[in-house]
Amino acid sequence: MAGDNLKKSEKKYKTNMKIAIDASRANLEKKTGVEWYSHNLIQALKNIDKENQYFLYSQNELKNDLSNLPDNFYTRVLAWNRKKFWTQLKLWWHVNYDKNRVLFVPSGMIPVIPFRTFKLVTTIHDVCFLDHPEYYSKKDLIMQKIAFRLGVFFANKIITVSEFSKQQIIKYSNCRPGKIFVTHLGYDKNIYKKINNNDFFDRIKKKYSLPDKFILFIGRIEEKKNILNQVKAFVKFNQKYLDYKFVLIGKPGYGYDSIKTEIFEQNLQKNLIELGYVNKDEIAPIINMASVFLFVSNYEGFGIPIVEAMKCGTPVITSNMTSMPEVAGDAALYSEPNNILKISENLCNVIENKDGIRDELILKGFERASLFDWEKCARETLFVLKQLRKKTLREWIAEKTKR
Repeated sequence: MAGDNLKKSEKKYKTNMKIAIDASRANLEKKTGVEWYSHNLIQALKNIDKENQYFLYSQNELKNDLSNLPDNFYTRVLAWNRKKFWTQLKLWWHVNYDKNRVLFVPSGMIPVIPFRTFKLVTTIHDVCFLDHPEYYSKKDLIMQKIAFRLGVFFANKIITVSEFSKQQIIKYSNCRPGKIFVTHLGYDKNIYKKINNNDFFDRIKKKYSLPDKFILFIGRIEEKKNILNQVKAFVKFNQKYLDYKFVLIGKPGYGYDSIKTEIFEQNLQKNLIELGYVNKDEIAPIINMASVFLFVSNYEGFGIPIVEAMKCGTPVITSNMTSMPEVAGDAALYSEPNNILKISENLCNVIENKDGIRDELILKGFERASLFDWEKCARETLFVLKQLRKKTLREWIAEKTKR
């Protein structure tokens, strides 16, 4: 039955492209940055493109809304009982076998066996592992470097998520600028918005034992995110505003144990609340309830939580480093990640609404967040993929004539 449907679809879409997507990261149960990028981009492609054929490859059955497939989308479950080489062997073989024109890998390693009939597009989100290797374990550092070198060398086109990341990729690879395309990310419009539902807020507060007044951080609890300095800045702010707590949402990352040890050794743990991983449906109301979203990270390739907080109507304080000014524009307060006093002063200014800064940040945040959209990201991604389609005879002749 599935084979008959596939034959019908191939006839229907024969003039368009067959696009393979590695959906393995998008299909993970607990998603963070790059996994949500993969997931949301696939969902947006479903909405904007009814012409090309898409094959979503994963190691397990697609879960939740990923499994809802339009007529031009198909799933390929490639079970693999080994821990390694799914990409290099299983994915590589089946993308070839299905005669896809392009394989798009939204994050992670690409297949590099040279005997392939398809073109390759990959997303390199950032090169923090080259700028700051101290933020990674030895194993992760090796894997990141290998994935980067292979992506730069073997991919026909590279997508990245900010102009900052593009320049850093060029810096470390001497890659042609014309090979790299920037597609800014988006936010889930159905989730991240202003919410006015006190009953809903009360349920979330009760579930997570949240206070009435709190500062919020969302991201991995790791050295790259500058957790310790943000905690120190909050403690300084807390000396003046005693009734606030600092809520941290996110899974432990590299350096988590040393961060926790230093917090306790310096007696900084008072009024800190660590929630761990929280489902996105419950993150949005927590952002709405927060007095300030604090995101003074050391390094970001993009920084989606900035946009999500802005769209929820929560004022943002972020870092003046890497991609964050590119994302936040004039809709946030900035400080250097190691300037604890400035971070604390910014917190005080927002809470006090000094010179109307809180109200201004909220209004500008709504406007700024509207610039970022997953369907726009999907259209820009599709533009890159379409550049690798086979040219018609007429296009080929026209191109040769121009030369």
